[in-house]
Amino acid sequence: MKEVVLILQKDKRASLFLFPVDYVALNLQDYPQIVKVPMDLSTVKKRISTYTKIESFIDDILLIWTNCKLYNVEDSVLTFSYYYLGYLRRRGIFGKRV
Repeated sequence: MKEVVLILQKDKRASLFLFPVDYVALNLQDYPQIVKVPMDLSTVKKRISTYTKIESFIDDILLIWTNCKLYNVEDSVLTFSYYYLGYLRRRGIFGKRV
């Protein structure tokens, strides 16, 4: 699991997901109402020792991109990053190789 997080953290396409969204500084006042369970790579990294199943780890990784798609408009740069998840799966970074 640590290896997956490190791969993601080093990839420039994941740079927007390294830390929690600072919705106050970004003036995203509706963010907490839309995104009920925020997730980011630093939080996943902190939780690594608490995951008892790989599925829980993958769920948290997926939640990062699910939240991104939920909050952002379809054609935004951030939503593009949601599709990065498909790229990761095709490469077999986590989950089933497609």
